[in-house]
Order: sequence, then structure tokens, then C-alpha cells
Amino acid sequence: MLIKVRNAIRKKRRSEFRRKVVPFHQDNARPHVSMMTVWSLYKLEWDLIQHPPYSPDMAPSDFYLFSHLQIHLDGAIFDSNEEVINDVHLFLDSRSSSQKGSKSCQNVGK
Repeated sequence: MLIKVRNAIRKKRRSEFRRKVVPFHQDNARPHVSMMTVWSLYKLEWDLIQHPPYSPDMAPSDFYLFSHLQIHLDGAIFDSNEEVINDVHLFLDSRSSSQKGSKSCQNVGK
């Protein structure tokens, strides 16, 4: 599968692929850290972006958004779960796509 990904990158981004090192992010699931997968990544010379060990359910792209959400919710008092959900939805809707972490994710590993 990784070979197919590499070939697709080569085909679509020829000029960028000359750099040779491709930043690659995956979680720590057992198939992803198996010896065969690790060896394939080593042979491809890809730069593996490690998943944070202290928060296995969050990707690096999540940290930017959640720090702003924490600031937004700081000191807020809610009477019901619905109020919390509505407030979080309003917060997320108010963010532009560039503020939602997509730009931060693109810069990880550069």
C-alpha cells in the first residue's frame, strides 16, 4: 500500500518529490508499527511524524484547534449538555477553514 501511495505522490507532485523525504503521519495501531511497516517506511526514506504518546487519540492537527476551543470555553458555565454542544458548534462554525488547523497540519514535519 505504501508503494502505491509513493507512486501516486510521484505522479501528481513530480517537482516536490525530488526532495525525497516525505513527511508521513500515522497512529500507533499495531499494524502501523509492525516490523514490515517500519521497514517499508525506512526503505522509502519517509520522515515518520510520531503520534504524541501522551494523547494517542489526537493527531498533531488537533492541537491547534483545541487550544483555541479551551480558551473560548474557559470560565463558561452551562446548565445542560445541549448548551455545551451548541456553544461548541457555534465556535466551530465561526472559524474559517484556515483557522481549523489545516494550515498547521500542512506545516508539520517541514
